[in-house]
Amino acid sequence: MNFNINETQSMLISSAKEVLSNKYDLKLINKRIDTKSNYLPGWKELQEQGFMGMLAKESIGGYGLSFHEFSLIMEVWGTYLCSGPIIENSIAGVLTLQKYNESKFSDILKKIIRNQYVITTPLSNQFYKKGNIPEIKKIKNKMYISGSLSKVPFFELSTHIIFIAKQNNNPKIIILPTNKINIEKVIFDLLGNKLVNIYIENNNISDDNFIGNDNNTHEIIDFMMNHMIISKCSEMIGASEAVLNKTIDYIKNREQFGRSLASFQSIQHKISEIFTLISETKELSRYLSKKINSNQKKYSSLLKIKCNESLNKIIWDAHQLHGAIGFTWDYGLHLYTRKILMNKSVLGDTEFHSKILLS
Repeated sequence: MNFNINETQSMLISSAKEVLSNKYDLKLINKRIDTKSNYLPGWKELQEQGFMGMLAKESIGGYGLSFHEFSLIMEVWGTYLCSGPIIENSIAGVLTLQKYNESKFSDILKKIIRNQYVITTPLSNQFYKKGNIPEIKKIKNKMYISGSLSKVPFFELSTHIIFIAKQNNNPKIIILPTNKINIEKVIFDLLGNKLVNIYIENNNISDDNFIGNDNNTHEIIDFMMNHMIISKCSEMIGASEAVLNKTIDYIKNREQFGRSLASFQSIQHKISEIFTLISETKELSRYLSKKINSNQKKYSSLLKIKCNESLNKIIWDAHQLHGAIGFTWDYGLHLYTRKILMNKSVLGDTEFHSKILLS
């Protein structure tokens, strides 16, 4: 099934696979978990190939790709367990700044495209888990911002951070350089990636640090969240397809009772079920990536629920088909398990998004 992928998009997928597959090393990802190394497969490779400008307009030096095409690349990104702030940089950075404040942030946009700037954001933790919200205060005609932010991904790689703040209890979206922000604590996720808790202490800000205005703050937040959900689901789908391929290879070569496991009808049924669940989820994700807008909150929630439930099931079905070898460290299936389980809670779990659908 190609889900109406055209020739240009097929070439784009092939190009991404060629770039990312060369740096895919399960042993080094295992080592990152063990030793907390800085191994980030795929990140530098996409930077070197100019992919940071994927969503930027051609008029400012970008590729001018659609969000649908970006989501296709995120499927490949997930297939090879890549790591790096590609979603944060492309969605909160390029796509949002370009849509809502292109002239104001033109210099930042051009530097993102040239790999001189990298954007990160803790919006997921702030918005869905109602995390820390820094406060803006005005003192003698000057504005200052103070407060904590938790579980910021790829902070040390980034030059700027975009986050939600509040001023007189009204939400604002702020962009700040990271070089004057203090790291309070470093923790690690299930795949060994760094997450940091930071503290902003009376940083002087101006109108230049505000994204959007009083009339469209909520729209911008929904815009970013909807696009980030679909991007993250595309990544999960890519990881799930890798699990399916790994499982098929295993059952073809593993023999039991003098026969290949793949020859048993019950095993074939289970593989068919896994394929169907992935295909359903992929079709929904690709459809929404073409239709997305800032008013698509419930559709994005529907997709996240589908990913959380269906892809969670296929990973455990894959473990059942593998047996004990699926849990061994060197085989690598556990890395995909970690990726899919970790992403279940990122950008909202099933309970959170069910409440949105029922609202």
